Amino acid sequence: MKLCIIGNSHVGALRTAWTSGLSDDFPGITITCFAQRGQGIAEMVVAEGRLLPANPYMKRTVEFTSGGLSEVVVAEYDAFLLYGLHEHGQETGDTWYSSAVRAAALKDKVTGQGNHALLVKLRGLTDKPVWVAHDPLPALDPSGLVAANYDAELAEMQRLYYDPLQARLVPQPAETMVAGRATKLAFSKDSQPLAVGDDRDGRHHGADEIQHMNTAYGEIWLRAFLPGLAAQL
Repeated sequence: MKLCIIGNSHVGALRTAWTSGLSDDFPGITITCFAQRGQGIAEMVVAEGRLLPANPYMKRTVEFTSGGLSEVVVAEYDAFLLYGLHEHGQETGDTWYSSAVRAAALKDKVTGQGNHALLVKLRGLTDKPVWVAHDPLPALDPSGLVAANYDAELAEMQRLYYDPLQARLVPQPAETMVAGRATKLAFSKDSQPLAVGDDRDGRHHGADEIQHMNTAYGEIWLRAFLPGLAAQL
């Protein structure tokens, strides 16, 4: 089974985990990553059954992350994972909002994000299975965090915005989360930028990094996702 992952810098944790030995545990699966730091990957261009880089910088980065490929040829993959390009923020929990305000915020949280834009483009090319996953929740100190109804919000997003496009949302693994609102601090330690072939490759983020997760997180995420993926194809 051939899986194509398209996303932002958060793909780095998955890619590093996969190439560091995790692939040996899933011999029936091959993974190809097309990724770029930042949100620019959402600007990929649709052309004759393919997604093409929108500019020379994107071309260089996707060639590096994919192992030499400069375009996503949709026919060559069995399934797609759009990873990142979606900041999954939560209200604080102690503030009241009207149902109309909440509905508008939820719509913007989905349709205003890069992974939704990519999903629409991909659905114009194929009806193959597509999974979508948000950026990791920020790594925060758990003290004082107000619990969020994470599962209910994802279910609402699924029903309203992803079911119509025949795509499935993938939740962040429960074992990595705190209060449905944050990622455990251990998973941001020693995280690295997405490797794209420049002088930032291999460097670690600073001690105050809260957005990007490490290889251990990437391994947990893939181990939670891949068994179900193969079963649903």
